Amino acid sequence: MPRMSDPHPRCTSLHILQAEKDEIGARAIIGEVTKLLGGEGHANARRIVAAVNACRGIPTEALEHGVVAQLHGALDYLLEQTVDQDLKYGIGLSEGEEDARAKALAAIAKARGEEVELAA
Repeated sequence: MPRMSDPHPRCTSLHILQAEKDEIGARAIIGEVTKLLGGEGHANARRIVAAVNACRGIPTEALEHGVVAQLHGALDYLLEQTVDQDLKYGIGLSEGEEDARAKALAAIAKARGEEVELAA
């Protein structure tokens, strides 16, 4: 088990394990939790594992204060106030701006649970 000071642990169970642990460990623990708690336990275990892995590197205090929702809102607002304003007034985007906008919009859509088709 990593030290509690480990800044980048990876959750593969209800315990925090080393980042080198593979996804098989996560699936095994999810299976164990499902047996204990039923189908809803499976969904909750998957969500916990996904959330811990996705929030890797973000301090717990920041998470407790809603930083993920704030980041989502800030990204949406940033697009609205910058790149989208350029488009609204007929100002063309550079290739880098177009790529960044597409990635930001895809991330926002994923966060909303929408299907996202990525350009090749």
